[in-house]
Formats: sequence, C-alpha cells, structure tokens
Amino acid sequence: MATSLLLKSAVVGVGLMASASLWAVECTEVVWEPSVLAQYPNIGDLCQSVTERDGKHYVEVQGKFVRMHDGKARIKFKHSDGSYGKTFESKELPEDYKITVNDKPVLLRRVQRDTELTVYIPSDRFELISDLTAASNSYAMVEAPPEMPKTASWTPLLGLLGALGCGLGLLMTSLRRLRRRT
Repeated sequence: MATSLLLKSAVVGVGLMASASLWAVECTEVVWEPSVLAQYPNIGDLCQSVTERDGKHYVEVQGKFVRMHDGKARIKFKHSDGSYGKTFESKELPEDYKITVNDKPVLLRRVQRDTELTVYIPSDRFELISDLTAASNSYAMVEAPPEMPKTASWTPLLGLLGALGCGLGLLMTSLRRLRRRT
C-alpha cells in the first residue's frame, strides 16, 4: 500500500513537472509594455531566455560593459544576431552594486571594459536587474547621451597665441623703427 502511494505520488510529481515545463514562457511570448518598447523598440531581439518569479516575467539578456561614469553603468545589449545596439546608461548605482560575470557576482566598478554581462529586464519596465534573488537591485535604464570624441586639445590655441605674440612683436619692432626715422 505504501509503495503504491509512493509510486502514485512520483507519477503525479513527474506529471506536474512536465506540465510546468509545457507552460514555460518562450522569448517570443513575452508581452512588453508600450513604455518599454518606446525606449527600446528592438527589445524582443535581446531575449536569451525567460524566467518567471513572483508571477512576473524577467528576460535574461546578454550585454557588453562599456564603462562606469559618475556612478552610472553604460551597457550595450547583445541582439539575437550577435550585434550590439545603442549604449544605455543606468541611474546612479551604489558603490557595492554587483553584477553577474561568468556566473559569478562581481562589483560593477571592478568590471573591465567589453566584459560580457548577464542581466535581467522585467517585461513591464526598462530596468537593469543583476540578480533576481535580491529585491532591491533594480535600476532604471535610459539611452546614454552620445559621447563626444576626445580629439580636441590645447595645441591649436597655443599655436594661435604664439602667432599673435610673434605678430605683436613684429608690430612693436616696426613701430619703433618708424619712430627712429622721424
């Protein structure tokens, strides 16, 4: 009798596990909020897998760390075709913020440029979540302002000042010589 009950329980358990995997959400089935689509129209191309936690869907995405600037992380998200999209910037992050790198939590300020990251994005808002087990690590993402190229230098200004100085010296010498003649 006990063996029969145990066998029935095992069959029911296997059946429940199989039915749960049948109900798993695929990337193509994620319904994105319009506000998320407005910020990132191609967000459906980022999906690697979908995780459900507390009745909400979280999309696992891969990204490339660009840099930290003023306490904000800049990340480029990887599309399903392997290309990277625009650079997005998080809101200001705490100093001890950790992110998953090679399945290990690492302090974000210690992450090297171009490091591959794994983050989660909820389907109802465009936020960066590094770990689904921590409830308070969600930070909003916005498109990063374009960076200006670092091509400007002081050299042209110094050259202009030098030319003006030479011109002023030449003018003063000419005026002095004209005065001596008269």
